Amino acid sequence: MRDDSFLGLSLGDGSEGYEPMGHFMLPPAVAPRPGSTWRPREAYRTGIHRIGNRKVPTLAATVSADRLLSVFLDLIAPMGPNVDVVLETGHDSPEGMHRDLVREDIDLTVLSSHLLDFEDYLLEDGLTGLVVCSQASRPLQEVQLDEHKVLVVYAYDLRPFIAVLADYGLREERELMLILEDEHAHKTSHHHSSQFEVLASRLSMSETVDTLGN
Repeated sequence: MRDDSFLGLSLGDGSEGYEPMGHFMLPPAVAPRPGSTWRPREAYRTGIHRIGNRKVPTLAATVSADRLLSVFLDLIAPMGPNVDVVLETGHDSPEGMHRDLVREDIDLTVLSSHLLDFEDYLLEDGLTGLVVCSQASRPLQEVQLDEHKVLVVYAYDLRPFIAVLADYGLREERELMLILEDEHAHKTSHHHSSQFEVLASRLSMSETVDTLGN
């Protein structure tokens, strides 16, 4: 489920590392623009996403960069031993467009190992998003690490995911603002495009698909 209502306002060349904002470490991939009212903090909010006649519960969470991937990997753990994964990239695509590559039926342990190898890239590139989905035989579950480095979950039962966030000390804030809802800039560098291709090759991805909700 990808929402393209909010696209990056500009791109930079290179990343400057994790930027501390109080106790919150901002991933290098995205930054608030001058005058932004967004305030970084670890929390989550819940809501409902509508797809036609379906109503799917959803949550969105902001997590400090120093533990963002760890939280993501724990969120995908309830999906079972095998999952489907989608990599999204805006590299080498027309402005406002993106490529989606899919790998179906990958072992969750293998996937987690590869993602850990590419942790810096996933947090530094503002043109890359990652989606992990439950297989068709299981109830709908989808966890995103989107290009804004916001964690987004879609599932008819959010309780296992809320429990993970609670274990990390995150609490629900109904009025939580996400960085993508205010003026912001995406950051990237030239070598991130090649890193995307290396990760896609590692995961044996090739088929182009649309993620749920497009």
